[in-house]
Amino acid sequence: MQHLFRVYFMRFDELDDLPADQGGAAILDTLGALLANQAALRSRSPLAGTRAPRTERDGPFALAQAIRQGGADPARAIAAAGLASYEGGRYLELVRQHLFLEELRTLPLGAEQPVLGEIRNPATHRKPHLRGRMLGHAALEILIDRADHSYPGDAWRDAVLDVAGDPRLTYHESYATWWPVLGSEREDRVASWLARADLQIFLDVLARYSEEAGIQGMSRMLPPRKRMLEGLIDLGIVRRSRLYVGDDVRRFARQASLAASANLTGSQYSQRALLYLDCGEFHIIEGSHNTQLWTYLDVPSSRIIDPTRRRFYYEELTSELASGFVRRWQATMGTAQGTGHLGIRHAGLWQAKFLEFLAHHGIAVNPEALLSRADYQQLRQRHGLPWVNPDGRPVALESEDTRGTA
Repeated sequence: MQHLFRVYFMRFDELDDLPADQGGAAILDTLGALLANQAALRSRSPLAGTRAPRTERDGPFALAQAIRQGGADPARAIAAAGLASYEGGRYLELVRQHLFLEELRTLPLGAEQPVLGEIRNPATHRKPHLRGRMLGHAALEILIDRADHSYPGDAWRDAVLDVAGDPRLTYHESYATWWPVLGSEREDRVASWLARADLQIFLDVLARYSEEAGIQGMSRMLPPRKRMLEGLIDLGIVRRSRLYVGDDVRRFARQASLAASANLTGSQYSQRALLYLDCGEFHIIEGSHNTQLWTYLDVPSSRIIDPTRRRFYYEELTSELASGFVRRWQATMGTAQGTGHLGIRHAGLWQAKFLEFLAHHGIAVNPEALLSRADYQQLRQRHGLPWVNPDGRPVALESEDTRGTA
């Protein structure tokens, strides 16, 4: 019987990997039930006289929970449970993994604690966990889910990225290891965190460049754009982002993380930067200098968000992009629903045109979140708050296959 106990606690869920002719996945449950019966008979076993269901599949989790709730020292609690002789086995490894995960569940949101350093360690996050997943998968699920749709801070963001990599870089080997397992919803949440980081780089680079290069008027143009872009992110509607920067700007941003960014080609655009934001119901491209604000009611082009495409001409992201989008839009939606996009020059209260365009197409965005107090008052007094058209959502034309059918 002692041999069976040793097999159970040393191998535990590894027994699921046995071939069918040796018991297969059922052997763990069968052996656990046998050992539990022996404990109930108070035989000479490590389980004699105990109440904890330690021979069930959730035994390691139950023991970890009991240790956390009781505030006991793990080593002493394990010894008191009669399991010290199974150190080095799979069962106690899972107990310690669950203790580690419980620490993450109770970590104050955004707190920078030593446990985050443990997550970054490959020896920790690559440990086999449950159901073919690694411990890092379970740890990142906890961090991402606890943040929900809010930004947890740089410490948590960087811990996730150090383990799983940037979810926008789908061609990296790390993407296939981590993000399909974590799921598309978590992938989108982390991508939204990175939009905030991209925006900060965009604004910092422009501010620094305007100061050091002495470009006239740039410092005046920045605050309204900054307020609007930060407002979109604070509203929680930004899902994805991408930076496009010229060579001179890239040199200013050399200390920043630009792994998912692309280059603007051409010496005449070396001082420019563009930022793409996927806001779900609409998409925008904002830029430096005299670049217009380009707003689209659908993804402007799959090419501009393809992470394998790393170089673009400026026109590919501005005028040429808009022309190509209009052709595709009207082929799908018809001409009666307009062009599906709007280019806005940054003159006067330009934000009013942006908000009116969205409202006309049934998209509600809180103006107060995007405007300074003075601009909001000006919007109310001179333009009025935009009325959101309930019937404004674009509807695609019927396809040839469905036209004429009920």
